Amino acid sequence: MTEDESRTRPKYEMFDLFVDLIVDKIHPGTKALFGLDPIDEPLLAHVFSDNRFTMSGYFGPETMMPDPDVLASMKINSVLGRSKEDKRIKDIADIYSLVWYSDTEFSDMKQSVHAMVGSAKIFSTVSRFTISDYGLASQVLGIDRDEISRVIAEMTRV
Repeated sequence: MTEDESRTRPKYEMFDLFVDLIVDKIHPGTKALFGLDPIDEPLLAHVFSDNRFTMSGYFGPETMMPDPDVLASMKINSVLGRSKEDKRIKDIADIYSLVWYSDTEFSDMKQSVHAMVGSAKIFSTVSRFTISDYGLASQVLGIDRDEISRVIAEMTRV
């Protein structure tokens, strides 16, 4: 939407959208070009090198959307490094939603995430989620805490 178009829209139809710049590897000139350091997520390389994406026009122009198993893997890989609790809880909610509600069969999702992240990393990450974490994710999703915990714990089993 252009600035002129935004002037004709009611304020209640508009909201701020913050987009994180995530790359599979940081180019040395990135900060000079964009004025910031993007998030370095090596698992994103699967999108480009393994064609693990679908094209979607849902949000306007056709956009490359990573496959759910790649996104779940990235979330598992990064969730413990989150410094803000709300981001950590959102990541836990995202992990649950991606593995439980995507079109990918749960067993295929597990197998793929284990291949990308590794069983030890998945177990190490999930074992550090607390009852409080699951409770807060439950409030975000409107789904019982024990259900979220059960689904995510199932991801640790090979």
